[in-house]
Amino acid sequence: SMAALTHLDLSCNRIRAWPSTTHLPDSLRVLNLASNRLGCVPSVIGNLAGLVQLELGSNRLRDLPPSVSQLRSLRILGLQCNKFTALPAFVKSLGLEKLDLWFNDLPESERCNSKEIFGDRVRLHSVGSLQ
Repeated sequence: SMAALTHLDLSCNRIRAWPSTTHLPDSLRVLNLASNRLGCVPSVIGNLAGLVQLELGSNRLRDLPPSVSQLRSLRILGLQCNKFTALPAFVKSLGLEKLDLWFNDLPESERCNSKEIFGDRVRLHSVGSLQ
């Protein structure tokens, strides 16, 4: 049953938008939406209180919805290969153990600031851009 689902992998499906009627079970611990065509993250993700890993790499994301700040169990956040030019301020308060920012459009000042903010708490993977 969907109510007991803990891992959901929807990667590589060319998803462009999240249907507003799609319900995600509260039991989810890992959600993989990587390698799609998402331009925004569905705000309903903020309701997944037990989510530990959220993979959003290789999409077309520029920002995260404020609802992601409610994910207090989140430890792994994959944002690689997107279009981020800055990180939302709330990301630093998530208690992350791993943050992947590889290949985004972060300016040098943002990359340095990210390293200072996260320090040893978070492994920042080769933060850079395709330029």
